[in-house]
Amino acid sequence: MYDVPNRTANPYLLKTVAVAAALNTDEIPFKNGSIRFQLVNPLFLTNKNVTISSMYADFGNGNQSISFGNIITANFSAGGIKTIKFTINFSNSVQVITYSNITISSATALRFGMPVNPDSGPTDIKDINYGFQGYDEIQKFYNTGKYSIYYHRNTPGGPIENIVKKPIIIIDGFDPVDSRDETLIFGRYLAYSSTQNFGNDMRDKGYDVIILNFPKVLRGTISIPLIGNYPVYAQTGGDYIERNAFVLITLIKKINADLLTNGSTEKIVIVGPSMGGLISRYALKWMENNNQNHNTRLWISFDSPHKGANIPIGDQYFLDFFSRKANNVGAKKAIDEQINSYAARQMLLHHYSANSILPAGAIGTANYRSIWQSTIDILGYPNNLRKIAIVNGSINGTTTGQAC
Repeated sequence: MYDVPNRTANPYLLKTVAVAAALNTDEIPFKNGSIRFQLVNPLFLTNKNVTISSMYADFGNGNQSISFGNIITANFSAGGIKTIKFTINFSNSVQVITYSNITISSATALRFGMPVNPDSGPTDIKDINYGFQGYDEIQKFYNTGKYSIYYHRNTPGGPIENIVKKPIIIIDGFDPVDSRDETLIFGRYLAYSSTQNFGNDMRDKGYDVIILNFPKVLRGTISIPLIGNYPVYAQTGGDYIERNAFVLITLIKKINADLLTNGSTEKIVIVGPSMGGLISRYALKWMENNNQNHNTRLWISFDSPHKGANIPIGDQYFLDFFSRKANNVGAKKAIDEQINSYAARQMLLHHYSANSILPAGAIGTANYRSIWQSTIDILGYPNNLRKIAIVNGSINGTTTGQAC
């Protein structure tokens, strides 16, 4: 619903809301014990002509006064979901009471989802044979990934054998800022309880778990007058899907060579979560079309946007506004490094830069969205393997009544 010119009545209902919440940019959750909170002025946002006269936070043991810049401390002796009560007195004599929940990890829970060091790696895997020229680029570029290996066990919980015999490759998804490396992917994203980890379960079944990550890498240098050579980095976790697919192809060929050396007749299993499903789909089908044996028996596409991805357009405009008008550093990084990354432009059905009410791809010298979808549709799906697709939600858009 949107406004139209020459309307005869106001279609909007005027409401006022006050929201206060504890913010945490770290992926690791709050730990039990003492936690310090601070209200900083740039985080106070309002479109009303009011200021805060006084503000109090109750962490369960009475009100503490909050003022801009000062630090208050809350003590949480046990884990769980904690409710913070905020009392806000505005300069127009209006008082608002609002609540916010935060999750505190107990000492036991802190062991759940922590990084796990690999048995081998991280090791660079460089695509030097293929490369990819982007839709708006004038030359090919070659990406480098990193992979780590968690070797199989001959007996459950027993010692490892330091060679690859039965590989399962898990590919990282969309991650332009490299917020998760191989150790975090294995330790946190493969863990499903404080004592169970999918990766370890696979190792006990004789699999070698190989995690492929796409980190920030040095692309080259540019010469700047009066400064000299300046390094140029590529955020490969948000780079062209095709370019990362050629990194995966390089890794597949490396692992197949290792299997041959180690006398193994096993085939590869590949798991592609999110964008990793698109990367692996392109890589496997490209190899088939070019008569290259991927030696893969099973491909699992997990929650991959084969027909496009969606980030609510309002959220995108929200970030764009605070990036340009408020010069907010966090919003600018989110726009520049994530929403405007090549991969996001390829996947997003509706991109804010199109300035369109209806879903439309990113504007620019190339229509990233339509080019990518046309490319992958023509390419199709790999054939010489078993395919499994897992969808985190309903394929027809029916909701479950709760956020997932």
